[in-house]
Amino acid sequence: MAPIWQAGFKDVDQFCGPVEDPRCNKTLPKTGPGFPTKAAKFDYILGRGVNFRSCRLHTPTEDHRIVISDLTVADVPRPVCTVT
Repeated sequence: MAPIWQAGFKDVDQFCGPVEDPRCNKTLPKTGPGFPTKAAKFDYILGRGVNFRSCRLHTPTEDHRIVISDLTVADVPRPVCTVT
């Protein structure tokens, strides 16, 4: 992932990036005790030259989350992703 981050891409989740942050929301719903949390972030929603105005991770199944986000070219604060 290093070349991706160096090229200026950002994940829709402001806490997911080149530096490991425990606030990064995992895209695999089954995380925590008994589940591999390191491998749980295997999907990255990346953008360059855009900002994310919203971020929601929806969990309709046990094996994957759907990422929903609004994009803008405006300079806006990046939101914390909510998990539903």
